[in-house]
Amino acid sequence: MSEHCKTKEKIFFTAVKMFSERGYKNVSMRDIAEDIGIKAASIYNHFESKAKILEGIYDYFFEKLEKYMPTVDSLLALAETKPPSEVFLMLDYHFPGIEEVMDRIIVIGGTEFLTDDISASFIKKLFVEVPRFYIGALLNKWIETKVIMPIDVDAFLYIYTSMGFNASMRLFSKIPVNVGEWRRAWMVLISLLKKYPE
Repeated sequence: MSEHCKTKEKIFFTAVKMFSERGYKNVSMRDIAEDIGIKAASIYNHFESKAKILEGIYDYFFEKLEKYMPTVDSLLALAETKPPSEVFLMLDYHFPGIEEVMDRIIVIGGTEFLTDDISASFIKKLFVEVPRFYIGALLNKWIETKVIMPIDVDAFLYIYTSMGFNASMRLFSKIPVNVGEWRRAWMVLISLLKKYPE
């Protein structure tokens, strides 16, 4: 990797850490530069503005999400042969080696979405559009094929996204959700999917 790329990567990951800990608006380009030991002006050789760094952070998140998350087609194919609980558990995806970075990006979006349009778009896509596309498709398929009893899909998605958003926002707080709590909550959510009587 060239020095240029290494520096850009350092700026990127330093920004992720600082934005998630101090808030996007409370971190300047100078702060990022000082943290990695370069002149503030040299950041502009890599990113034209702080907003472009933020856009790049959210783009990075969705690139990795697409890489690690199963496709809708593969999930729908599995939904034809596997029980809903097994398929649904596949949506509890993880990001090997980059879990903390991905978690920090969610925290950035979650703390900034009320006042920042880029962050609001990120949160809407992650917690509204993606679940509707994946989970909504699965639930509707199972209802149509009488695998599960009819359920209010919108209400289910609201519970799912609220649970995920809440857990994400607590990640780096003094009251983080531990793996056991998350798994139990996930299983309670899955228990709402009642098998269609034969």
